[in-house]
Amino acid sequence: MMRKRIKLFLGTELPVLFILLFALVPWGWMVLSSFRPEADLTRSPLHLLPDTLTLANHIELLARTSFAENLRDSIIVATGAVSLGLLLSLPAAYAFSRFRFPGRNTLMVQFLAINMFPVVMLILPLFVLFRQFGLLDTYLALIAGHATFTLPFAIWLMTRCCGQTVSTI
Repeated sequence: MMRKRIKLFLGTELPVLFILLFALVPWGWMVLSSFRPEADLTRSPLHLLPDTLTLANHIELLARTSFAENLRDSIIVATGAVSLGLLLSLPAAYAFSRFRFPGRNTLMVQFLAINMFPVVMLILPLFVLFRQFGLLDTYLALIAGHATFTLPFAIWLMTRCCGQTVSTI
């Protein structure tokens, strides 16, 4: 029992811990640095914990840029893209996992094959379509663009991952 626990710790838990640290330490350092005074950022040697904490960097960010408007735009586009993606991919994934119909496997392979194309190849046709419909520089164009890129993978993933539980009910 003890050998199994050590094997689990060394083979799974320790590597996952290192990956988490590799991902989270730079993020934590960035957040901590945003609260440091500017003089502390260029001091040598750099101290792990700052002497004082300040909101001056955050206040300057909000005063000198349009950060709040950009954040609002990002939230609108992300919420719209996720909503549209779920609205379209959930029923499609349910149909693919629940029903057997001619061409089902061919469509599933096509959903997966679409993800093999670089996004850059798909941007130009979308740009031409959006320009013809007068949708350039609109939320709708961004939402539709994001949904276009994520929809095939979302359908494929939900069908493959959740299809086993749905089809056994």
